[in-house]
Amino acid sequence: FMDLTKEGEGVRTATADAVSACTGLGRTTASVVYEFASIPRQADAVKENIEVTARNSAASMGGDTVIPVSPIVEGKQTFEVYRCRR
Repeated sequence: FMDLTKEGEGVRTATADAVSACTGLGRTTASVVYEFASIPRQADAVKENIEVTARNSAASMGGDTVIPVSPIVEGKQTFEVYRCRR
């Protein structure tokens, strides 16, 4: 599984009301393995891995905040990426 990068550590997960003064940078879709040998992984582990992947991706886009904009479906979730810090 992917580890949170140094850059990804600087990215927070927020809610839509927290980004009113931020600049939208686009979307990223995080995707992780959600089952092994047809056995589903624990939902919390999948959610945590998806968030790490999204935060790393947002950092590479120049963002510092992500907001989940879709439910997790088969190990995938879409996030809006924002830059809030000047």
